[in-house]
Amino acid sequence: MSNLTTQKTEQKLQVFTSGTELGAIDNLSASDIQVPCLILVQKMTDLEGDYKEGDMVHSISGDTIGSEKDPLELVVADCYITQVWYEGKNWVKTLEWDESLMASDPYESDINGVKTKKQKCYNYVCFRALDIDEQQSEPSPMIVKFKGASGKFGRKFNTELREMALGAFKAPSWALTFNLTTHTEENEHGKFMVLEMKKGKLAIKEQQLAALALMKSWRSAKQHGEVQVVDSEEKVVSNDVPNHAPGVGSF
Repeated sequence: MSNLTTQKTEQKLQVFTSGTELGAIDNLSASDIQVPCLILVQKMTDLEGDYKEGDMVHSISGDTIGSEKDPLELVVADCYITQVWYEGKNWVKTLEWDESLMASDPYESDINGVKTKKQKCYNYVCFRALDIDEQQSEPSPMIVKFKGASGKFGRKFNTELREMALGAFKAPSWALTFNLTTHTEENEHGKFMVLEMKKGKLAIKEQQLAALALMKSWRSAKQHGEVQVVDSEEKVVSNDVPNHAPGVGSF
């Protein structure tokens, strides 16, 4: 007798599986898989496709997965900090965060007539809340980056996570879902779309367990240099993910 069961998936597709075998991905490790970033579309964003300002785009599939009018519900599993270097508007490199280096070098400088600047970037390891339910327990991680004009909202979010972690219930970042929203901010450099995390609802048991498992596997993969992040600016695969980054709540 067959042990196959039928699972419901999107687009009314029937999938026949025993529940343990996943076909082609069974023998793949973290180093064989790319992790997407979320791209926030700005007025000057260079992307091919029918996108508008404020759209949140999956860096590998190119799908629009959220927008200014359609927030993205996420579960946050981990966080690490990097510093991103630019010459003019061009990305140069991404390095592990180094407080002493940022303190010794100016945020922005002029080298041979070319403006060079460094940005602190908060990188959140997340998955979509809708990815996990009672039948589906394996999340598809993505990186959400708060930097530049969004940086202050990253610091605000970190404060909320710290309050959760130090509160009466010692709640980890995945105790709640968060709605990732976009809106326009204006500063001395112009108007920009920015990201902001807002508290959602209590995460279900399956989402919390999936986030805990993702945090452990993510940190292990980083430690062994197996993480490949597809960054929207670099437009290449980057292995510049720090190996000993703090987790959410470890500030």
